[in-house]
This record gives sequence, structure tokens and C-alpha cells, in this order.
Amino acid sequence: PFVQVSSKRGGTGLGLTISASLAQAMQGELSVTSTPGVGSCFQLRLPLRATTMSIMKPAQRSISLQGLRLLLIEDNPLTQRISTEMLILNGAQVTAASSAAEALKILQEDTRYDAALVDFDLPDIDGITLAQQLAHDYPALSRIGFSAHVIDETLSQRTSTLFLGIIQKPVPRDELSRLITHYLHGSATLPLASEND
Repeated sequence: PFVQVSSKRGGTGLGLTISASLAQAMQGELSVTSTPGVGSCFQLRLPLRATTMSIMKPAQRSISLQGLRLLLIEDNPLTQRISTEMLILNGAQVTAASSAAEALKILQEDTRYDAALVDFDLPDIDGITLAQQLAHDYPALSRIGFSAHVIDETLSQRTSTLFLGIIQKPVPRDELSRLITHYLHGSATLPLASEND
């Protein structure tokens, strides 16, 4: 039900198909206007009614990443900015790199990172190849995959020796912190994302 022109940017291409189906299921519609080279505008219309009833959310304790130094290797500027902000809000110190080459340069100058979050689709080399190089050059550095790909059994097996686990993007702030804590310290609560244990 979808067409993907290129897989270079990652993901499966299912997002819009799923979103359109959900909109239709709620008697709404999802539309798009697009100008090549400029961008696209998506509009969601749903027949919703305002409510006065308050929704009680269960209180959740934020997981602190206080004291952790993380290297975020992510080439998408928006994902990099949002992920950095989420990690900093939960207490981590974050250095961001937009490519494998930039990440390796950062590590040449400072190796005191607790973990590297490695995107699978980088502009110079793929994240799995980078993880192999990191494992060879910086074996003490913990590596966590950070991917928009569908995490299937084949991918999990291919990466099980390279990553402590894989976090699938997009991910809410507290879930991101919980998964990082789980992979680095083995918390008692099992994660919802892929785990290479």
C-alpha cells in the first residue's frame, strides 16, 4: 500500500499508510500537498468533540541519567536536536555527532563516554560498520543502536555482539532514558524495545 523511492533514509515507509488508515477509522481524513524541492504539508481532520472530563494520568517517576556522558551519533538534525534535549532534560551530558567521521574525531579527543547511541543510517558509513570500528578501537565504550528500522530477529542477531540493545525511534523521553538505563545497568524492568540479551 505504499511506495518508497529510496531506503537510504531508513524506516519502512509505512508511517503515512498507517496514519491514513487510522484517520479513516476515526471517520477523518489525512491529506497532503507537496512541492518538489520545497517540502510537504500534511493535514489531519478528525470529527472530535471537546470534553470537560479530566483525564487522570498515572504518576510516573522520571528516570535520571545524571552523571552519564553520552555520544549521540545521529545525522538527522531534527532527531538529533530532540534526542539531545530529551537526554539533557533527564540529566545526561550529551555530545552530538552528525556522521561517523565526526564521532571518531570526537572520540580521538575524548574517550570518557559511558555510551554511544549509534544511528543505523549515517551519511558516510552505516551504523553497523561504525559499531564494528568502535568495538575494535574503543572496546570499553558501550554501544546502543538507535534506529528507525523495523527491528526483526535477523537484525537483532546481526547486531547482538555489537550493541547492548537497539532503541527504536521515535521514542518518548522517559522510555528513552529507561532503555538506556536498562542496557547500561540491567534494571529489573524489561524494556519494550528490542533487546540483544
